[in-house]
Amino acid sequence: GVTGVQTCALPISERIADALLKGEAVLVNFKRMEPKDAKRVIDFVVGVAYAINGDVQKVRDEIFICSPANFQVQGNFDDEMVETFRHSEF
Repeated sequence: GVTGVQTCALPISERIADALLKGEAVLVNFKRMEPKDAKRVIDFVVGVAYAINGDVQKVRDEIFICSPANFQVQGNFDDEMVETFRHSEF
């Protein structure tokens, strides 16, 4: 499955890392985070993904999908899904 996370605080990096380590993909929305904090989170998450042979891909502006090894991200995220995610709270 894919977990959705709205980033509001820096400890979110640990939640993302924990999900990746459990073999779950995470869709992350950085819209509500300061750019400097978002960069710190993405740098940390890219490191975690690298360590487990996972991947981090940009889906749209401020939205990324982080996936563990052996998780295939295929196709495009349709606009309706992205808009629903942008307006939801997790």
